[in-house]
Amino acid sequence: MPHRLLQLDKIGMGAGHLPAVHPFSMSFNESAPSSSSTRPGTPSSATRSLQSPTRTTPPVTRQDLIAAMGDMAVFDRLYTDLAGRTAQAYQASGRRRSAAKVSAFLAALEQRVSLSLLPLRPLEGA
Repeated sequence: MPHRLLQLDKIGMGAGHLPAVHPFSMSFNESAPSSSSTRPGTPSSATRSLQSPTRTTPPVTRQDLIAAMGDMAVFDRLYTDLAGRTAQAYQASGRRRSAAKVSAFLAALEQRVSLSLLPLRPLEGA
């Protein structure tokens, strides 16, 4: 994965726009947390380390990234644009497997968006 897309994964998880699970957590070079150890909506160790006050990374200064951190729709648009350009570049250079991996990230983002739009309904018979 290109460095910019991995950085955007970290920013998205830190802002709460992406779940800290596979495939997005791959940017932390650690295995994805199991579903039994991390409940939805609960920050994983990856997210907690991103939010750690002892971080030594410089603050974000790019206005488009700052806007994406504050608004999920802006983040989704930025992520989709960057991943689309990345997949096209991989295709143009003959790296079909890498393009497929980026497409899988886009599918995971779409899945997250689709699930967030579903209304919560009580289970029948419960």
